[in-house]
Amino acid sequence: MPRLNRCRFLVLLLILSLLVLVGCTVSLSAPDGPPGPDGRLAVHFIDVGQGDAALVQTPSGGTVIIDGGDRAAGKKVVEYLRKQGVDTIDVMVSTHPHADHIGGLITVLERFPVKKVVDPGVPHTTQTYEEYLTLLLKKDVEFIEGGHGMEIEVDPVITLEIYGPVEVSEEDLNNSSIVIRLAYVNGDFSVLFTGDMMEEAEKTFCDLNVDVRSTVLKVGHHGSRASTSKEFLQRVSPEAAVISSGAGNSYGHPHPETLQRLSGLSVYRTDRHGDVVIRSDGRTYKVWTSRNENG
Repeated sequence: MPRLNRCRFLVLLLILSLLVLVGCTVSLSAPDGPPGPDGRLAVHFIDVGQGDAALVQTPSGGTVIIDGGDRAAGKKVVEYLRKQGVDTIDVMVSTHPHADHIGGLITVLERFPVKKVVDPGVPHTTQTYEEYLTLLLKKDVEFIEGGHGMEIEVDPVITLEIYGPVEVSEEDLNNSSIVIRLAYVNGDFSVLFTGDMMEEAEKTFCDLNVDVRSTVLKVGHHGSRASTSKEFLQRVSPEAAVISSGAGNSYGHPHPETLQRLSGLSVYRTDRHGDVVIRSDGRTYKVWTSRNENG
């Protein structure tokens, strides 16, 4: 798989050192933890408020983290990982460089050994992104630019295929999100992680006739009306959907239009259900949440 060389890494840091912006933060508290590892695939959608963070624990003991919420969420993510017995991250995926996705990953990088990072390789002009890149460089973590058609090897019975981004743009970070489909090799269970992908990138997948069918859809962009288009949802054809958004967030996520398109599915929301954990043996799956919908 192609890797980002040290020279380009330094160039990215030089560019970012000239332009620094400050991101917003959200204070969070950790609920009681879910059941521990039991030899099945476990996909944890961690409640980090208005952001994304997911932990994948594979049947053979592999550990993948996909995004980590904002900087304020980092402490909770670290505590959550420790409660799940995590001591090493095999693969860290930063879907795109917005602070509500990569901020918490900085804290994870500080506290855990990380073997490799998969990133779209699109620079962003924020202090958070600069700190993230600087820490990767300091720790000499293998840095892989993820793109369409790649596969991440982490467990022989699980596939982690990178479907996107097909194209990247510094002006359109959401549609430059890494999109990953996780599936059992010889099973019927799969999860599609879409980062903050919006309708434009979804249309690209539809036009390319990419097979995105999945049992569970991690809904794009926190349930924004500009994501999870009707055509894309039909292509995915999920049984269940997970929305990661903060309670009472100023964006109004998830938007009513998106919820309407998801009607008829089992929908789990971190703003209402807290942490959401899905466990599967490849044939069936069960869902655990840290609180009921009414809190």
